[in-house]
Amino acid sequence: MPPSFQEKFEQAATLSDLTQDQTRQALQTYQQLEPVQRARLNPVAFARETGLTVERSIDLFVHGVRFGLFEFGWDSVCPLCGAITCNHEKLDALPEEHFYCAFCDQDASTTLDETIEVTFSPHPAQGETPFNPHQNLDEHLRYYTSSGFQLWDHIQSYQGRNTHAHRLLKPGERGTLTFDATPGELYRLVCFDTHSSVTLSITQQGATSPHTLSIQLDDQGFSPLPEPVPAGTVTLTLLNRSASTNWIRLIQIHPDELQDFIQNRVEPVFEERLTASMLLSNQTFREVYDIGQLIPDLKLKIRHLTVLFTDLKGSTDLYERTGDLEAYRLVRNHFSYLKQAVHNHGGAVVKTMGDAIMATFHEPAHSVAAALEMMALMQRYTQEIHPEELGLKIGIHTGPALTVNAGGVLDYFGRTVNIAARLQGLAQSGEICITQVIHSLHDIPDQFEKAGYRGETETVSLKGITGSRPITRYGKP
Repeated sequence: MPPSFQEKFEQAATLSDLTQDQTRQALQTYQQLEPVQRARLNPVAFARETGLTVERSIDLFVHGVRFGLFEFGWDSVCPLCGAITCNHEKLDALPEEHFYCAFCDQDASTTLDETIEVTFSPHPAQGETPFNPHQNLDEHLRYYTSSGFQLWDHIQSYQGRNTHAHRLLKPGERGTLTFDATPGELYRLVCFDTHSSVTLSITQQGATSPHTLSIQLDDQGFSPLPEPVPAGTVTLTLLNRSASTNWIRLIQIHPDELQDFIQNRVEPVFEERLTASMLLSNQTFREVYDIGQLIPDLKLKIRHLTVLFTDLKGSTDLYERTGDLEAYRLVRNHFSYLKQAVHNHGGAVVKTMGDAIMATFHEPAHSVAAALEMMALMQRYTQEIHPEELGLKIGIHTGPALTVNAGGVLDYFGRTVNIAARLQGLAQSGEICITQVIHSLHDIPDQFEKAGYRGETETVSLKGITGSRPITRYGKP
């Protein structure tokens, strides 16, 4: 007999280093989730519910995909209203530049750390009844809103108060919506199923008789675009020409309320979610999957990526003293320590270059914690292999980057990467060099101080980088 869901789940949990108690708790929590939560499962929120670390929770679902339990969902999420405007099965299907939000009626930029989320849904082969988002309006809206959006209650309230009519139409079905149009107001037909909308502008003058308007919906959206509609009773005749069942809502738009909502919302607007940038900086994901099948010219932006470079001081002399085989063994062993530290702090090793590595992190504080652990591990390793000494040096910077397919390997390019590499070049053995943008974060100096490091700030010019900049060298006295 093929393994059951529980058996596969336990295999994924074992590979994710979960204990038996953690595995039992995780499985029980998953089984108790509402269908709408399982339909777009948020592994960061799942970590909170189960007491797992975020890294172990992500690992669990990544391995779950590998065992055929789940499928990836790469969601384009509007940064203003939290709407999931598009769901893609693969990374290479993401819109490269921007995507459209039907509710806000505007485009949003595609950025892997801000507007692209990754969720997990049950694999059809597991036999679970697919979630039907058309049970009621609230569940429909919830399904098409990021579970990490903090202002769900506000969006739900706004749409609830201003939805004047709605109609669920099967493929090929025709239906009507009738409403009283207020002079000078705006109304918007919205279909989250097809990510489409069309705005109805109401004139100041009313019609002498009830006004009728015919609109159809297909895979390209609503058509035709209507002329201004006279105030009064309006009947919309709708035809669903798409191949899917769609829920169409008529929402009155209040620009002042929406503007106030946008300007006065809390920060951060999103929490407890797995962004694409976080997943791409997860070591398990990078080891289990590659992007060899992606389009050759893949280019996706990240606004905030933390990049760490390491190198070994005196490795050339090491080869001269010990010979190629022994030096190579020592260098390879040191990689295992570095990768361990990166993985322990939620990062991913992008590549190795000679005796150096490049790693990425979602949070600057995580990169500093990893760097400090690397130094501690290397000090211990040097004591084991005495009299040989391997001096580690590290550079870290954070900023925007470009994600690319570099010969089938997910890689990053841009100014941020170049600066981090140059910082590593400036560091001396046992030093960690960071830029001011990282040093200015409130918890970073405390991390170094607790580890016994002291910092010295200086202004430097980096080769190939325009202008000078302050950096801080951290080392042990």
